[in-house]
Amino acid sequence: MSQLVRKGHEFHISMAGMISSCLQLQSFFLCYRLWPSDSYIGDNSTEGGKC
Repeated sequence: MSQLVRKGHEFHISMAGMISSCLQLQSFFLCYRLWPSDSYIGDNSTEGGKC
């Protein structure tokens, strides 16, 4: 019984990790989409720094 609980706990942790990484990806794409794309052309210093 305890083995089943441990397996469920590990599954819960992996699900939480997947969800959090998914949210991070989503926020990154949102940030990338919100800023005009022309601000990225020829200006690598500010790329990724606006998030």
